[in-house]
Amino acid sequence: MNSDIFGQKPLPFQRCAAYMRYSTNIQRPASIDQQERVCRDFADQNNCMILNEYIYKDEAMSGTLRAGRKGLEALEAAIRTEPKLFDRVLVDDTSRIARDVQDILQFVRLLKDHDIGITFVSQNLDSAMRQTLGWRSTCTR
Repeated sequence: MNSDIFGQKPLPFQRCAAYMRYSTNIQRPASIDQQERVCRDFADQNNCMILNEYIYKDEAMSGTLRAGRKGLEALEAAIRTEPKLFDRVLVDDTSRIARDVQDILQFVRLLKDHDIGITFVSQNLDSAMRQTLGWRSTCTR
């Protein structure tokens, strides 16, 4: 197990969901497998377990639109479920959620409102980190 998460204290054991997406014009279907591998490697090294029933995927879907992304819609519904189903969401990078910063921050805010963390693994961004993009203060406004 990793001694720390991106230079911070280690995470307590956490149940995780994961989200993957590829778009037709810039990626191949194999990209989903690579994104899942990145998330699973992170989980294995950081005291996390990805719950297979909470893996969400959107294939051949643009990141510029949120409408019609069944995987993202299902993840958002699961986030709103009480009691919570998982503690953290793992995503390869922010562009998998959206291309628009406002959409990404809106998603992060939804997670924060439900006391669920998020890690964008390839970018070393985590909602538990003090210095992450200043989004903690942005999302509290």
